Amino acid sequence: MANYVMGMLFPLITFPYVSRVLMPEGIGEVQFLLSVINYVAMVTAVGLPMYAVREVSRCADEASRRRVAAEIGLLSIAMCVAGYAVVFILVGTVERLAAAAPLFLALSVRLLFTLTGAEWYFQATEQFRYMTIRSLVIRVLSAVAMFVFIRDAGDVMAYAVIIVCVDSGYGLLNWSRMLPVIRTARRRLRTLRPWRHLVPALRIFSLGMLIAVYTNLDSAMLGFMSSAVEVGFYAAALRVTRVVRGLITAIGAALLPRLTALHRSGACGDFASLSQSSLDLILALVMPASVAIALVSEPLIAIFCGDTFAPAARVLTVMSPLLIFTALSDIAGLQILYAQGREAVVIKATALGAIVDVALNLWLIPRYGAVGAAISTFAAEGAVFVAVFAVGRRYIPATLLSRSNAQTIVATVVMAAAVIAMLRALGAADAMTTAIVTMTAAPVIYYGALLAMGNAPARTTVAYLARVARMVVARKPHDAA
Repeated sequence: MANYVMGMLFPLITFPYVSRVLMPEGIGEVQFLLSVINYVAMVTAVGLPMYAVREVSRCADEASRRRVAAEIGLLSIAMCVAGYAVVFILVGTVERLAAAAPLFLALSVRLLFTLTGAEWYFQATEQFRYMTIRSLVIRVLSAVAMFVFIRDAGDVMAYAVIIVCVDSGYGLLNWSRMLPVIRTARRRLRTLRPWRHLVPALRIFSLGMLIAVYTNLDSAMLGFMSSAVEVGFYAAALRVTRVVRGLITAIGAALLPRLTALHRSGACGDFASLSQSSLDLILALVMPASVAIALVSEPLIAIFCGDTFAPAARVLTVMSPLLIFTALSDIAGLQILYAQGREAVVIKATALGAIVDVALNLWLIPRYGAVGAAISTFAAEGAVFVAVFAVGRRYIPATLLSRSNAQTIVATVVMAAAVIAMLRALGAADAMTTAIVTMTAAPVIYYGALLAMGNAPARTTVAYLARVARMVVARKPHDAA
């Protein structure tokens, strides 16, 4: 969760500055090229990162864990070599990429550390404290670098280098911490069988590729079918929604190893209980956040990105509600079903979403640009959500029709009505005032409504915060002494 807080905080600090300096064209160019790099990484990773989390989590002892990690690490290195072959072929054959070859090649460093950085190992072994400290140090350094080295609209290359330095820092620190695994690989190189993981990982690869269609394809298709400016508008809206997406990722990263272990041990009751609690929690957090962002999209974009990004507000309004679909389908599909080895269900649902996204992009992007891409993604995520729960309902030991979820919906409606009333009352107030008033009042109204209905998770949260506050107050006299 601390990683999520940092992932939310640092973009809120740096992106408003960077977007005002580089403008939509610069941000859009980097986002377009990154989307291509992300596709290459996705193809050449062949599903190994997600597969590795599950397989390392299944290992019963440290020796087998190191052996599996060493084998998957060696296979990742081989895939990385193939990835760079693809990068150089693209630079030599695609005119749009050849024109931006220096920037594209600089960003390709992300490919190296995405494939060989072994982030999956630390997720599988639940080393979240290390990941938090590492992320904090590197993010602070990258934030300082952005303010120091990005000074005008021509500093696009500096921005790209800082982005890849974050990935590089993660990878180098991961390598240093994985020395026991590396020693295992060196001592037992002849007995390791890395290629045995390729075939089972390919099923995950098909899932990863389908997910990548509507996570990266929008930016890539906008870059080829529209302009860098439209990519910039789309990227700006995406940055704001990533605040909430980071929460989904953080909860999912913590859940998958635990759910996998519970399923392996046959603890069906605990598995069902954790699944229901997770579904209730993610909906209680994401639904009010997505609705509030949609209602206050214009002042958020003005503050976060500047007046030059004003058209991105419409993109954000369309994009915000899809976060609800994303959250629920991710928890149900990528965590609950995947932990049971039911990835075939998720693949079918995701394939439907990919088809919807590509078809609508071809129709809507030429007409509506970034807004069209956002509409396509919204429809795709909705299709995946419906398919996951329709096809996989027999394997999901949780329901959306819980009392807690009903209270969440009612509280969100109350909050939305209050925010709309505040927006009307504020009228022509400046963006900063509007955002501060509404985004401060919204969570208070939401949690107040939950407490009024006797919502148990909300009461637990408030009680915990009150206890922490009392501890802080109690320590002050002692600290002063």
